[in-house]
Amino acid sequence: MKTLLIFLAIAMLVCIAGCTSSPSPQNVLPMNGSAVLGSGNHTTLVSLNSFEVTPPGPDGNQTVTIYVAAKNTGNDSVRYIWFSKITDINGKTYGGIGVSHGGHGARTNVIQPNNTEAARDYVTTDSAADLLAINKGALLDVYFMEQKGNVSQTQVPDYHVTWKLDPDSIPGELPGSF
Repeated sequence: MKTLLIFLAIAMLVCIAGCTSSPSPQNVLPMNGSAVLGSGNHTTLVSLNSFEVTPPGPDGNQTVTIYVAAKNTGNDSVRYIWFSKITDINGKTYGGIGVSHGGHGARTNVIQPNNTEAARDYVTTDSAADLLAINKGALLDVYFMEQKGNVSQTQVPDYHVTWKLDPDSIPGELPGSF
């Protein structure tokens, strides 16, 4: 009985933390939407900045580069690492925590108050068909880890923001395009 109660308590904590829930439609931002990370005098406004796509390589892989802008709207300097994950209309995912940007994620320099930095992250697709599926509409999840002092990188996000990518919003060489 004691084990069952401990298990239920842990499960409840995980659900409260949101680790097992997927974003609900009201929590998904449009592509032009922004989110505030932090609270009080320690806040950062994040938004999508731009996308780039490499031409297909010999093996058909393409790199989707994602720039997220972070504006320090607080009073303290901040520094972030973030990982991007794209989920296409078929449910296939690209990137994620410990995967995007070769496992290193995007990294900002120290962002001083009232300054903005757009850091580069990227995910890799296996084929032009993957990029086509993403371009039919997808979700972009970005997991932000705030870096405090000289503490080594953690893979537990402090913040999670989801954007809905509009159809045809990712530039690139698509099958049948000219």
